[in-house]
Amino acid sequence: MGAGSGTEVDTGAEIGPQPVDGTVEFADSNVVEQRGNVATIQLELANTDEASLLVRSAQRDFKADLRVRDEDGDGTVRVRFNTFYGVEQQGRPAFTAGGDDSVTVRTHATTQSLPMLEAGRYNMIAATETSRIAGVLQIEEPTVGESRSRAIAPGTDVKTVAASGVDMHATAEKTTVAKGDIGRAEFDVGGIEGLLQDRTARDQLVTATDSRPGAQTTHRLQQTPDRDIEDVDTISIDYDEAGGVAPNIQSLSWNDIEILGVDTDNDGHIDRSVTGSVSGVRTTSAGEITIRFDDPVSIAESETFVAAYAATNPSRTGTADVRVRFGADQYVETGDISYGVESLGTLTHGVDLRLQSADDRSRIGAPLRSLTTTYNSTTDTLVADVDTTHLEPGTYTVRFQIYDDAPVSDDGSVVTERFVVVPQSTSVSEPTLMNESTLVVNATTNLAPGNDVAMRVQTDPLRKGYLLECNTTVERDGTVTCEYELPDTESPLNVTIRRDGTQLAEPVQYELPDATNR
Repeated sequence: MGAGSGTEVDTGAEIGPQPVDGTVEFADSNVVEQRGNVATIQLELANTDEASLLVRSAQRDFKADLRVRDEDGDGTVRVRFNTFYGVEQQGRPAFTAGGDDSVTVRTHATTQSLPMLEAGRYNMIAATETSRIAGVLQIEEPTVGESRSRAIAPGTDVKTVAASGVDMHATAEKTTVAKGDIGRAEFDVGGIEGLLQDRTARDQLVTATDSRPGAQTTHRLQQTPDRDIEDVDTISIDYDEAGGVAPNIQSLSWNDIEILGVDTDNDGHIDRSVTGSVSGVRTTSAGEITIRFDDPVSIAESETFVAAYAATNPSRTGTADVRVRFGADQYVETGDISYGVESLGTLTHGVDLRLQSADDRSRIGAPLRSLTTTYNSTTDTLVADVDTTHLEPGTYTVRFQIYDDAPVSDDGSVVTERFVVVPQSTSVSEPTLMNESTLVVNATTNLAPGNDVAMRVQTDPLRKGYLLECNTTVERDGTVTCEYELPDTESPLNVTIRRDGTQLAEPVQYELPDATNR
């Protein structure tokens, strides 16, 4: 066989599948987010489960080199970048991955003054061994916009547009909420989503309403014991004066105690006040307060003791130990209190959200615990829900404040939403017999639209009558309508309406007309 004849030679060897190059793409190559919020960077992986991601500011003052891994094999990794922290701080990661996926920070460096990443352009480069693609993360200045409030039915999702609640219950000045419904306040505010990811900073034993050095403010103690405390006649709060970070409480008197009571169900509201049992208050120059009681005080394991009193902060920032004693060392708890902008406000870092009572300041023991807070990242809206089940009728305010020295804003802002809790009111109208067997029953209520209610039509059970139940919801205009097919002409009929098993109105008795009169 001559050379170059082109004859193929079969060696008998099988050729296996050739390696396929892994690729990475950005689902959105131009991500825009407000500084302080959490930016989502979504990577799409093909033929690989790993990629690198470099985030670097155009000014070269921030850089983070990441390794991402698709742990669940769905080809997608969503990297969540907390632009409030920027880099890991005190164990709080700046980069996390959604679901079961993972992200590892290999290196990071910045010369920016954190917290809160500076506004501007941040270049992104995602790469595998054989592919590379660029994107942009644009960080914009945060905004504070409008606010609104509404009455909603319990269980309404944050992202549900409850426009029906506005028409019936909201006015330009206040919102009326029937007791048992939810008062929802919504604040259009960007730049705070990142700090809402971490709640541990608000779990201190003692907090200052204004934690700035030298401020004349209110200190608040919240203690939930891990066992029952019975019949204590003294409660002592001892600030550690080491390092000069003890407050000035020497002039504290009985009149300077704003709240002293027990929250029995941990909803933030004072259910049992013990102020009337106070027989004396003693303070020392070393930062100790002792409150004595005429009638012994008991606190169950599931309850929270709350004390709020006037104090003047020390002149320097820092964190100091606080020790609380119930009785003669019958129960002792040690925690801390922090001073400075980082601990300023219930949401920390100069951002404050609280529920206040316009009628009685002592009603609200824990101003943030009284609220269920959620951040709707789609609309950049902070949502604060108030369960009015245990609130006394009256006027309440949800107050949102950004202090002027907070990193979120240079000039500060205060936005409030007011609502009035009123007793629940429901009435059942006279039923209407549409034909020989169809009965229509109407009711009106001040419950929020969307509430689930049940209307019952029942004959005398002693005469082996019947019971018909109609499950429905409150309409936009506050009406409820049910239609029944009656099995016979037995009379009279008792009509009732209930919510969660609780009767909402007095029963209505209805006599069916004689057949000759129909």
